[in-house]
Amino acid sequence: MLKSAFIFDLDDTLYDQCQVFKKMYERFSDEKRLSEEVPTINSQTLKAIFIKSRHYAEQNFEKIIADPTKRFYYDSLRLRLAFLDHGFEFTVEETNRMDCLYKEEQTKLCPEPTMIELIEKLQADGHFVGVISNGYSKQQRDKIKQLNLTNYLDEEKMLISQDTQWAKPERELFDYYIDSHDLSREETYYIGDSYGNDLIGSWNADITPVWINKYDKELEHSRHNKEFYMATDYHELPEIIADIITK
Repeated sequence: MLKSAFIFDLDDTLYDQCQVFKKMYERFSDEKRLSEEVPTINSQTLKAIFIKSRHYAEQNFEKIIADPTKRFYYDSLRLRLAFLDHGFEFTVEETNRMDCLYKEEQTKLCPEPTMIELIEKLQADGHFVGVISNGYSKQQRDKIKQLNLTNYLDEEKMLISQDTQWAKPERELFDYYIDSHDLSREETYYIGDSYGNDLIGSWNADITPVWINKYDKELEHSRHNKEFYMATDYHELPEIIADIITK
């Protein structure tokens, strides 16, 4: 009998998306320096810009789902706005190029070793392990392939939101997954990095979130009484999961 269910987010949970972003800007800078000056941006500032770009991406996600032809426009716009918020102004053509480079870097993904070790241990100990990810089916399936996740998880246990009519943080997406796999809500935990999609989505579905709060986001005061677990980096997560299992 399965003991507990641990469901993982994909982006910036099973791999480090910020490193992809930094590699994108490194390549963009190298290209631009061949013909003109380009701002030198330190690692901490790039991290802050990346976090802001995630904010804009989440804002625009439903707009893109409603009209997929606008995806390239919004993907470029999120970069332009995120850099502008930190005092760096780029043209539409420049952020279009950044977006192309970013998508190229996403074809070279490597999984976070700590997460793969955790998945393998959980399954070896008899727990259910799966994935729920927001995103476009082809793009997310390509990432799953790049990360070799099917070496560790059954494909039918990995759900992409575009394959349904819902998206995180909507309760219905989690309900669909939980019902499809006959899971117990009381013993189901969702592990992810996004406050808005993963933490709130879990609470909407009456399951317990395990929040990987890598970017030091503050919890809204109105949510302080909600049950959750929190890690500030990947390496804290195995101990937290072990505590959950033995509680």
